[in-house]
Amino acid sequence: MAYNTIVMVLGKRLVDEKLTLEGQSRAELLIRASQEFNPNNTLVLISGGKAPTDEMSEAKAIYQQANAEKSLEKFTVLLEEDSQTSIENMKFSAELLINSGLLVTEGVIELILLSNDYHLERIFQIQQLLNEQGLLKHLRERMKAAGLQLSLSNQLEHHLTANYPYASDRSKAFLLLDTLTIYRVFIEGTVRGAFKMPNKALGEIPYSMALESMGELTTTVRQTPCLQTYASDIARLEKDIRSLGMLEQGVSPATLTLLDQFSKRLTRLNRLLDPDKAI
Repeated sequence: MAYNTIVMVLGKRLVDEKLTLEGQSRAELLIRASQEFNPNNTLVLISGGKAPTDEMSEAKAIYQQANAEKSLEKFTVLLEEDSQTSIENMKFSAELLINSGLLVTEGVIELILLSNDYHLERIFQIQQLLNEQGLLKHLRERMKAAGLQLSLSNQLEHHLTANYPYASDRSKAFLLLDTLTIYRVFIEGTVRGAFKMPNKALGEIPYSMALESMGELTTTVRQTPCLQTYASDIARLEKDIRSLGMLEQGVSPATLTLLDQFSKRLTRLNRLLDPDKAI
């Protein structure tokens, strides 16, 4: 059987070998979505590897919960269980799809992503602002090189979004911090020489978004006693951003050192503030 629709579920890191609330929300949305798609033309792909300390992959954990009551038994389901990052999600999923031989080779294949709202919003923002570094660009190109015509919308409403399952000051801080990923992608792409436009023209929006998020984040932390322990790290993060700016002066060894410092600090804070890690 050849399929012309793919529902691709993006994984979420497990905690103590179990799905977090975010992971659960994606599995629950997949259950609901399975009632709307035709198993005769829809292929389900669940992507997400396993941490070194885990016995089960993210993909398998989502599949097991979504199929607990046989919701997926009529569908052909592929599990991509090797990826550790978002870009690997796309790279390894593309290879799995291409090698499966399950897709139509004539006509258009529609790809629908399933994840949490903030996660997909960030993916599409990066794609629209920084196309050369966007995850979806790599996926489209890999499929095209294999002779497969992919239809993949950059509009959030054309995909399956699970509501973010938290509504606390901590979760607000996490979401504000997460928007800095757009700025990090801009800086990393500039260092790699990925962009054709001048740094200042391309970086103006990511940089202004980063500063706006840092302003809101600083206020949130200042007003929330349980988050004040992160105040000094957040202040240093903002200093890193202002020092990097839009890299108008080019890339130097000092810039690379500062970028490494910024990336490590951002990753650390992201993990500390993520409510999913604290459940």
